[in-house]
Amino acid sequence: MAKQLTYLLALTLLLATACLEQPKGKTKKEVMQEKVAERLARWERSWRRSCTDKALERAGEIVDSTILARARANRDTSVRSLIPPRPEKPVVEMPLDTVPVKPFLKMEKDTSGGRGMRDEG
Repeated sequence: MAKQLTYLLALTLLLATACLEQPKGKTKKEVMQEKVAERLARWERSWRRSCTDKALERAGEIVDSTILARARANRDTSVRSLIPPRPEKPVVEMPLDTVPVKPFLKMEKDTSGGRGMRDEG
């Protein structure tokens, strides 16, 4: 009897679910709208990512230029004041030369018959 009651209960549940209205499939228009919405969402994500990348790149450039400007402004230039300036070129006065110019070595005539330097003086 318990077996029959179990079968009867299973059959009743099966018939009850069969009588329920099955959900209809999506229409062509609904599928198209879903696809369009999906493509728009994908484009929007791509566009936002592109804008974010551009904004981050520009912000990085601004930060880099600010850091460089601060570093240049805070540069320690006191080291340059410790280096003395280059001295001026001294004025050299040449002494007056009163000695007459004459050769250091006295050359004698060449005995081989060639012409040599003559002794002057």
